[in-house]
Amino acid sequence: MSLLTSQDAGRDGAVTTDVTTTTARVVMVLLVLLGAFLRFYRLGAQSLWVDELLTISAANIGGTLGREALSNIQGPLHAALIHFIAKLSTSEVALRGLSALAGTATIPVIYLLGRDMAGRRTGLVAATLITVSPFAVWYSQEVRNYSLLIFLASLSTLAAWRIMVAGTRSWRSYAVTMTLALYSNLSAAFLWLAHALFGVGRLARMHRVMKWAATCVVIGLLTVPLMMALANWVEADDVGDRVVVAPLADEAQLLRGDTTFSPMAIPYSLFTMVYGYSLGPGAAELHTGSPLAAFTGHLWLVVPAALLAVVGFLLGFVRLFRDGAAGRLVVSVIVVPFLAATALALLNIKPFNVRYVAVMLPVVVITMAAGVVSLPRSRGAW
Repeated sequence: MSLLTSQDAGRDGAVTTDVTTTTARVVMVLLVLLGAFLRFYRLGAQSLWVDELLTISAANIGGTLGREALSNIQGPLHAALIHFIAKLSTSEVALRGLSALAGTATIPVIYLLGRDMAGRRTGLVAATLITVSPFAVWYSQEVRNYSLLIFLASLSTLAAWRIMVAGTRSWRSYAVTMTLALYSNLSAAFLWLAHALFGVGRLARMHRVMKWAATCVVIGLLTVPLMMALANWVEADDVGDRVVVAPLADEAQLLRGDTTFSPMAIPYSLFTMVYGYSLGPGAAELHTGSPLAAFTGHLWLVVPAALLAVVGFLLGFVRLFRDGAAGRLVVSVIVVPFLAATALALLNIKPFNVRYVAVMLPVVVITMAAGVVSLPRSRGAW
């Protein structure tokens, strides 16, 4: 079944009629238009910054795109697309336009995923939240691969839900979207593992384990070039030689000193996914001193905002967990990326960064939306 034609399912696939189809379509059109405006507005106002220049370097603009493009383990797919876009224009708007388009396209996918997991109303609220999300808009205006990653993570999670819960035949859709997600950014592997852990029991009961295994083999074969590039990077960068247990190592041994990993990274990541980078301490404050001290100066704002987010998330999680599969998917897609990114940081392989767990943004948004929907509302409210 196509990713765009499944019935409105919630509560393990049960059909819901909480909002009319016409209302949902009108609201979605308006949200996509608003989302496009927010992402394309002043897209070229700022000059390219250092991280964007790294992407442009990987894209080899003005040169040829050969096999060496795969050596960019940060995301060869995005770099390749930027390479071809640059043949038309190298303006900031053109180069950032891919991210803006991916960010805009994510809005209807979030609606579909939220609708399938918990009904149309939750889908519409989730689409509204992702439309105005400071985190999503931020990466939709950068020449980086994270907006594309979030889009593909949303699509692959939607396909996984429909295979494992709704019982549809979205195998090819899953294979394509997960493969593209892996080529967009290797952190998609965290999401792949999360999907597998979520679905293994359900697939066994549905007698679909062999089909899932075959799909995973196809994805594995399609990503062999990427895995070879990863192995070359591990050898060339002497990754094995720098592996230490971060809390037990000297600061000089760590990739980024004491900011390689901090226990504050986990709550900060969730806070940032809800409010973006502009509420509370900035990145400069967090990286030039004690993260705890940086937050102390913003407690008057951070504490009430964090409490509001926690309440919304918990309300949504309780609602989704009562529904069954939706809650278990949320747990898998949040816990696995966090554990994987934390392990890499603790072993001094890759410093922890919120963007490395961006694959969980779709379920975070949907959980917050479920929390909003669970609040009491007046009779006759949509």
